[in-house]
Amino acid sequence: MNAISVPPRADDPFNLARPTPVDPTALGAALRALRETHEMTLRALAAKVGVSATALHHWEGGIRNPSRSHRRAIAAAFGMDEAQLVDTLGAPAAEDARLAVVIAACKRRIAAAAGTSSKQVSITIEF
Repeated sequence: MNAISVPPRADDPFNLARPTPVDPTALGAALRALRETHEMTLRALAAKVGVSATALHHWEGGIRNPSRSHRRAIAAAFGMDEAQLVDTLGAPAAEDARLAVVIAACKRRIAAAAGTSSKQVSITIEF
C-alpha cells in the first residue's frame, strides 16, 4: 500500500485526529465520487489539475497516489484547501467509498430521468 502524507490542520497540528496512511484504493474511490458529485469528467478534472487523464485514472483506481502539489491542485479544482480535500478523501473506509460511488451514479441517473442536475438530487439512507 502506498501512503500519502496528511497535512496537519490548524486545530490538530500533530495530526492526531486522522489515521495515516490513507488506503489508496479508498482514496481513489472517494476521489472519483467527489469528481462525479461535481459532475466533472475525468478529462475536465485532469485539465484543471494539469495532469493527463491517465494519471487521474491511476489515482482513482488506487494504482498511484497524487503528490502533495497535485493534491493542492485537486483541492483548488473543487474550491477547497488541501486539508479539506484530505479530510474528504481520506475519511471513508473502502466500503464507504464504494457506497459513495454508487450513490453518485444513482444521483446522476435520477437527475437525468428528472431532467435536472445531480446536485439537485438528495438520497437518504435510513438504518
